[in-house]
Amino acid sequence: MKSLLFFLLLSSMAFGQPTDTANRRTPKSWKKFEPGLRVAAGLQKYFYTELGLSLQRYTYIDKYGFLATTFYASYQWTPPAPGKEQVNGIKAGAEMVNNGATGGIEVKFNDGYLFNQ
Repeated sequence: MKSLLFFLLLSSMAFGQPTDTANRRTPKSWKKFEPGLRVAAGLQKYFYTELGLSLQRYTYIDKYGFLATTFYASYQWTPPAPGKEQVNGIKAGAEMVNNGATGGIEVKFNDGYLFNQ
């Protein structure tokens, strides 16, 4: 009896698997860069805020999966801290996200004294 139940369970698992019906074609709307708003608040050594514009595009490649590419430019403001002056800065960069792995590069210019002391 146990062997019959085991056989039925095993056969239902083997024959019950659906076929892959995922549509992997990239939608036409993904093939162009879409504008977006870049907003951030964070805490490194000091609190900062960021506001800017970005261009983002999504892609699907069979070998690598989903990929998001972003180019951005933003204004960064660090408020005055005790004994420190406020810092204003601009930055631009690029980021890529692929199945959870993220990488990026950015260039930043700050006009304050916060990083020179």
